Amino acid sequence: MSAPESIRPRGSEMIATVRGLAKSYATGVALRDVSFDIPRGEFVSLTGHTASGKTSVISVMEGIVKPDRGEVTIFGRNVTNMSERRLDAFKRKNIGIVYQAALIDRSFTVAENVRLMANANRQKISNRRIVEVAGLFNMVDRLFGQAGSGSGGEQMRISLMAAVAPSPGILLVDEPTSALDKGTSEAVFGMLRDVTRQEDTTVLMVTHDPVAKEYVDREIVLEQGRVLDEILYDRATSADNIIGV
Repeated sequence: MSAPESIRPRGSEMIATVRGLAKSYATGVALRDVSFDIPRGEFVSLTGHTASGKTSVISVMEGIVKPDRGEVTIFGRNVTNMSERRLDAFKRKNIGIVYQAALIDRSFTVAENVRLMANANRQKISNRRIVEVAGLFNMVDRLFGQAGSGSGGEQMRISLMAAVAPSPGILLVDEPTSALDKGTSEAVFGMLRDVTRQEDTTVLMVTHDPVAKEYVDREIVLEQGRVLDEILYDRATSADNIIGV
């Protein structure tokens, strides 16, 4: 069976839907009937105290954890019941993933790291695309510098570049600023917001950082494995959201 084409629906409103997720481990209940929607083009944060269920939700969405009940649909496809082979192919075409720890090889340059990560996922990235994405993350002047010589914030940007370079429809990001200072965190949040505006990529980000609410469009708050609240922030007055000017 051939790998699926990218089936990102241009003009479709909902990129992802989460319905009735429940998950228990030997240590206790992680998720209790979690449901929410992710509209196209939004920068969404998933927040809550430790053990509120954030990691379990994003792990189910990524397909590395199977729920006891419920489903996740991304671009109209139920990822919770896909075979491993189909899921891997689907993720390569449609989902970018960024982990809390920046997964880079410090002995290579920034550009080489982006290409190596793409190759690991059987994706081909042109030199032009690498430069384009480097501009989005303010890394053009560092492309041929050794990746290990940069700060923690720079290393996280390299991981973000590698995830964005293949042009995924949705980006799942796990705690990108947990080891960064406030100023660097703000810069990373601003860049992720730019990704949604300039790349036609929807972003779901797990975070504990209260600064994130200054940048996201929507915040989904979890508590004890349930959705406690969903907050929509009004960015209508932001210059990049004004239409027809």
